[in-house]
Amino acid sequence: MKSQSIIAFILALALPMTVVGENSTVKNWSKDNVLDVDSDEYCEYRHSLGIPCCRDVEIVYIDGFTKYALLEDGSYYACGFAFPDEEVKEDEMFGDYPYCNGCETNYTDKDGSWNFIDETWCKVSEKKCFKICEPIKGYQCCKDSSTEVISKDNDGSWGIENKKWCLIQTIPEFNDFEINASCTMDGSGINKLLKYVQFIFSYEENVNFEEKYEIVSILLNDNPVNLDNITYFSKYFRFYTSNYLETNEIKMILRDKTTKQKYYKTFITGVYRMFF
Repeated sequence: MKSQSIIAFILALALPMTVVGENSTVKNWSKDNVLDVDSDEYCEYRHSLGIPCCRDVEIVYIDGFTKYALLEDGSYYACGFAFPDEEVKEDEMFGDYPYCNGCETNYTDKDGSWNFIDETWCKVSEKKCFKICEPIKGYQCCKDSSTEVISKDNDGSWGIENKKWCLIQTIPEFNDFEINASCTMDGSGINKLLKYVQFIFSYEENVNFEEKYEIVSILLNDNPVNLDNITYFSKYFRFYTSNYLETNEIKMILRDKTTKQKYYKTFITGVYRMFF
Protein backbone atom coordinates (compact mmCIF):
# COMPACT_ATOMS: atom_id res chain seq x y z
CA MET A 1 0.00 0.00 0.00
CA LYS A 2 2.85 2.36 0.87
CA SER A 3 4.66 1.73 -2.43
CA GLN A 4 1.40 2.21 -4.38
CA SER A 5 0.82 5.55 -2.69
CA ILE A 6 4.35 6.68 -3.48
CA ILE A 7 4.03 5.64 -7.14
CA ALA A 8 0.68 7.44 -7.38
CA PHE A 9 2.28 10.56 -6.01
CA ILE A 10 5.16 10.22 -8.47
CA LEU A 11 2.74 9.89 -11.38
CA ALA A 12 1.06 13.08 -10.26
CA LEU A 13 4.42 14.81 -10.45
CA ALA A 14 5.27 13.47 -13.89
CA LEU A 15 4.20 16.57 -15.83
CA PRO A 16 6.20 19.61 -16.97
CA MET A 17 5.62 22.51 -14.59
CA THR A 18 6.96 25.84 -13.44
CA VAL A 19 9.19 25.76 -10.39
CA VAL A 20 7.50 26.93 -7.22
CA GLY A 21 9.23 29.08 -4.63
CA GLU A 22 11.02 31.46 -6.98
CA ASN A 23 12.31 33.49 -4.03
CA SER A 24 13.88 30.50 -2.31
CA THR A 25 17.50 29.45 -2.26
CA VAL A 26 18.51 25.83 -1.77
CA LYS A 27 22.05 25.05 -0.69
CA ASN A 28 23.19 21.46 -0.49
CA TRP A 29 21.21 18.23 -0.62
CA SER A 30 22.80 14.81 -0.71
CA LYS A 31 22.54 13.38 -4.21
CA ASP A 32 22.84 9.89 -2.75
CA ASN A 33 19.86 10.36 -0.45
CA VAL A 34 17.25 9.98 -3.18
CA LEU A 35 14.23 7.69 -3.50
CA ASP A 36 14.92 5.10 -6.22
CA VAL A 37 12.01 5.39 -8.62
CA ASP A 38 13.91 4.90 -11.86
CA SER A 39 13.62 1.16 -12.40
CA ASP A 40 13.92 -0.03 -16.00
CA GLU A 41 10.21 -0.86 -16.07
CA TYR A 42 9.23 2.53 -14.71
CA CYS A 43 11.54 4.35 -17.15
CA GLU A 44 10.04 2.41 -20.06
CA TYR A 45 6.59 3.50 -18.89
CA ARG A 46 7.69 7.15 -18.72
CA HIS A 47 9.32 6.94 -22.12
CA SER A 48 6.10 5.52 -23.60
CA LEU A 49 4.41 8.73 -22.43
CA GLY A 50 7.19 10.89 -23.82
CA ILE A 51 8.38 11.76 -20.31
CA PRO A 52 12.05 11.41 -19.33
CA CYS A 53 13.31 9.62 -16.23
CA CYS A 54 15.39 11.41 -13.62
CA ARG A 55 18.33 9.34 -14.86
CA ASP A 56 17.94 10.94 -18.31
CA VAL A 57 18.24 14.55 -17.17
CA GLU A 58 20.29 16.82 -14.92
CA ILE A 59 18.67 17.81 -11.64
CA VAL A 60 18.82 21.60 -11.44
CA TYR A 61 16.47 22.48 -8.58
CA ILE A 62 15.12 20.97 -5.38
CA ASP A 63 12.16 22.42 -3.49
CA GLY A 64 10.96 20.55 -0.46
CA PHE A 65 11.16 16.89 -1.44
CA THR A 66 10.76 17.40 -5.18
CA LYS A 67 13.58 17.15 -7.73
CA TYR A 68 13.21 19.26 -10.85
CA ALA A 69 15.00 18.94 -14.18
CA LEU A 70 15.16 21.52 -16.98
CA LEU A 71 13.70 20.30 -20.28
CA GLU A 72 14.74 21.41 -23.77
CA ASP A 73 11.67 23.64 -24.13
CA GLY A 74 12.70 25.62 -21.03
CA SER A 75 10.07 24.15 -18.72
CA TYR A 76 10.81 22.42 -15.42
CA TYR A 77 9.93 18.79 -14.86
CA ALA A 78 9.32 17.19 -11.45
CA CYS A 79 10.85 13.75 -11.77
CA GLY A 80 11.30 12.41 -8.25
CA PHE A 81 12.11 12.95 -4.60
CA ALA A 82 15.17 14.05 -2.67
CA PHE A 83 15.85 13.94 1.04
CA PRO A 84 18.02 16.19 3.20
CA ASP A 85 21.33 14.89 4.47
CA GLU A 86 20.67 15.49 8.17
CA GLU A 87 24.17 14.77 9.46
CA VAL A 88 26.06 17.90 10.49
CA LYS A 89 29.46 17.55 8.85
CA GLU A 90 32.47 19.38 10.22
CA ASP A 91 36.00 19.54 8.85
CA GLU A 92 38.41 17.50 10.94
CA MET A 93 40.71 20.48 11.40
CA PHE A 94 40.47 24.26 11.74
CA GLY A 95 43.79 25.21 10.21
CA ASP A 96 46.36 23.37 12.32
CA TYR A 97 43.93 22.71 15.18
CA PRO A 98 41.44 19.85 15.64
CA TYR A 99 37.79 20.46 16.45
CA CYS A 100 36.75 19.77 20.04
CA ASN A 101 34.51 16.83 20.87
CA GLY A 102 32.39 18.95 23.20
CA CYS A 103 31.19 22.53 23.58
CA GLU A 104 33.15 23.69 26.63
CA THR A 105 35.24 26.79 25.96
CA ASN A 106 37.83 28.79 27.90
CA TYR A 107 38.98 31.31 25.29
CA THR A 108 37.38 33.38 22.52
CA ASP A 109 38.98 35.37 19.70
CA LYS A 110 38.02 36.63 16.22
CA ASP A 111 37.94 33.03 14.95
CA GLY A 112 35.44 31.91 17.57
CA SER A 113 35.56 29.78 20.72
CA TRP A 114 38.45 27.55 21.80
CA ASN A 115 39.20 25.06 24.56
CA PHE A 116 42.60 24.18 25.99
CA ILE A 117 42.53 20.58 27.16
CA ASP A 118 45.24 17.93 27.60
CA GLU A 119 47.91 20.50 26.73
CA THR A 120 46.29 21.09 23.32
CA TRP A 121 44.08 23.80 21.84
CA CYS A 122 40.97 22.69 19.96
CA LYS A 123 38.35 24.72 18.08
CA VAL A 124 34.76 24.60 19.40
CA SER A 125 32.31 23.84 16.58
CA GLU A 126 29.78 26.66 16.20
CA LYS A 127 27.51 24.39 14.15
CA LYS A 128 27.01 21.85 16.92
CA CYS A 129 26.89 24.01 20.05
CA PHE A 130 24.42 26.36 21.70
CA LYS A 131 26.19 28.66 24.14
CA ILE A 132 24.95 32.01 25.44
CA CYS A 133 28.23 32.72 27.24
CA GLU A 134 31.73 33.12 25.82
CA PRO A 135 34.91 33.95 27.78
CA ILE A 136 36.09 37.55 27.34
CA LYS A 137 38.97 39.66 28.67
CA GLY A 138 40.45 36.65 30.45
CA TYR A 139 37.28 35.92 32.44
CA GLN A 140 35.71 32.46 32.19
CA CYS A 141 32.04 31.54 32.03
CA CYS A 142 30.44 30.33 35.25
CA LYS A 143 30.23 26.54 35.38
CA ASP A 144 26.95 26.54 37.34
CA SER A 145 24.07 27.84 35.21
CA SER A 146 22.17 28.78 38.38
CA THR A 147 24.90 31.15 39.63
CA GLU A 148 23.34 34.37 40.94
CA VAL A 149 23.64 37.46 38.76
CA ILE A 150 25.48 40.06 40.86
CA SER A 151 26.32 42.64 38.23
CA LYS A 152 25.61 43.58 34.61
CA ASP A 153 27.59 45.73 32.19
CA ASN A 154 28.24 46.03 28.45
CA ASP A 155 30.06 42.68 28.47
CA GLY A 156 27.14 40.75 29.95
CA SER A 157 25.95 39.31 33.26
CA TRP A 158 28.43 38.47 36.03
CA GLY A 159 28.48 36.17 39.03
CA ILE A 160 31.05 34.79 41.48
CA GLU A 161 32.31 31.20 41.73
CA ASN A 162 35.16 30.10 44.00
CA LYS A 163 35.68 33.75 44.99
CA LYS A 164 36.33 34.74 41.36
CA TRP A 165 34.24 36.77 38.94
CA CYS A 166 32.75 34.71 36.11
CA LEU A 167 30.45 35.46 33.20
CA ILE A 168 26.89 34.11 33.21
CA GLN A 169 25.69 35.47 29.88
CA THR A 170 27.40 37.43 27.12
CA ILE A 171 25.10 36.72 24.16
CA PRO A 172 21.78 38.64 24.26
CA GLU A 173 18.40 37.30 23.19
CA PHE A 174 17.36 38.25 19.66
CA ASN A 175 14.64 40.92 19.69
CA ASP A 176 15.22 42.92 16.48
CA PHE A 177 11.86 41.59 15.30
CA GLU A 178 9.54 38.71 16.12
CA ILE A 179 10.27 35.22 14.80
CA ASN A 180 7.59 32.54 15.17
CA ALA A 181 8.34 28.82 14.89
CA SER A 182 5.94 26.09 13.80
CA CYS A 183 6.17 22.45 12.74
CA THR A 184 3.87 20.90 10.15
CA MET A 185 3.38 17.50 8.54
CA ASP A 186 1.32 16.83 5.43
CA GLY A 187 -0.87 14.13 6.94
CA SER A 188 -2.06 12.85 3.58
CA GLY A 189 0.99 13.06 1.32
CA ILE A 190 4.57 11.93 0.89
CA ASN A 191 5.71 13.62 4.13
CA LYS A 192 3.47 11.29 6.15
CA LEU A 193 4.68 8.20 4.30
CA LEU A 194 8.32 9.13 4.82
CA LYS A 195 7.84 10.56 8.33
CA TYR A 196 9.29 13.99 7.55
CA VAL A 197 8.11 17.31 8.95
CA GLN A 198 9.01 20.88 8.11
CA PHE A 199 10.00 23.46 10.70
CA ILE A 200 9.01 26.96 9.61
CA PHE A 201 10.35 30.20 11.09
CA SER A 202 8.21 33.15 9.99
CA TYR A 203 8.88 36.87 10.40
CA GLU A 204 7.86 40.27 9.11
CA GLU A 205 7.37 40.54 5.36
CA ASN A 206 9.78 43.46 4.91
CA VAL A 207 12.73 41.68 6.55
CA ASN A 208 15.45 40.37 4.24
CA PHE A 209 16.63 37.81 6.77
CA GLU A 210 19.23 35.99 4.67
CA GLU A 211 20.90 39.28 3.67
CA LYS A 212 21.13 40.68 7.21
CA TYR A 213 21.74 37.59 9.38
CA GLU A 214 23.46 34.24 9.30
CA ILE A 215 22.38 31.27 11.37
CA VAL A 216 25.33 29.95 13.35
CA SER A 217 23.66 26.88 14.84
CA ILE A 218 20.27 25.28 15.40
CA LEU A 219 19.77 22.54 17.95
CA LEU A 220 16.54 20.58 17.65
CA ASN A 221 15.91 18.70 20.90
CA ASP A 222 19.66 19.13 21.59
CA ASN A 223 20.61 17.58 18.23
CA PRO A 224 22.40 19.88 15.73
CA VAL A 225 20.59 20.64 12.46
CA ASN A 226 22.44 20.61 9.14
CA LEU A 227 22.27 24.29 8.16
CA ASP A 228 22.76 23.43 4.47
CA ASN A 229 19.18 22.13 4.47
CA ILE A 230 17.64 25.53 5.23
CA THR A 231 15.59 27.14 2.46
CA TYR A 232 14.98 30.91 2.63
CA PHE A 233 11.87 32.71 1.40
CA SER A 234 10.70 36.32 1.61
CA LYS A 235 8.59 35.78 4.76
CA TYR A 236 10.16 32.72 6.38
CA PHE A 237 12.85 30.05 6.27
CA ARG A 238 12.40 26.34 6.80
CA PHE A 239 14.06 22.94 6.95
CA TYR A 240 12.79 19.36 6.67
CA THR A 241 13.77 16.64 9.12
CA SER A 242 12.78 13.20 10.35
CA ASN A 243 14.32 13.85 13.80
CA TYR A 244 11.42 15.37 15.71
CA LEU A 245 9.23 14.83 18.77
CA GLU A 246 5.61 15.64 19.47
CA THR A 247 6.86 18.64 21.46
CA ASN A 248 10.09 20.16 20.16
CA GLU A 249 12.62 22.50 21.75
CA ILE A 250 14.62 24.59 19.28
CA LYS A 251 17.73 26.56 20.27
CA MET A 252 19.20 28.96 17.72
CA ILE A 253 22.31 31.13 17.56
CA LEU A 254 22.35 33.79 14.83
CA ARG A 255 24.77 36.56 13.93
CA ASP A 256 24.32 40.03 12.44
CA LYS A 257 26.43 40.01 9.27
CA THR A 258 27.31 43.70 9.64
CA THR A 259 28.09 44.07 13.34
CA LYS A 260 29.10 40.40 13.92
CA GLN A 261 27.00 40.47 17.10
CA LYS A 262 25.67 37.06 18.12
CA TYR A 263 22.15 36.51 19.46
CA TYR A 264 20.24 33.52 20.79
CA LYS A 265 16.61 32.52 20.33
CA THR A 266 14.63 29.58 21.71
CA PHE A 267 11.31 28.09 20.63
CA ILE A 268 8.88 25.37 21.73
CA THR A 269 6.51 23.90 19.15
CA GLY A 270 4.37 20.83 18.63
CA VAL A 271 3.58 19.08 15.33
CA TYR A 272 0.58 20.28 13.34
CA ARG A 273 -0.74 17.61 10.97
CA MET A 274 -2.50 18.86 7.88
CA PHE A 275 -5.02 16.74 5.96
CA PHE A 276 -6.36 17.50 2.51
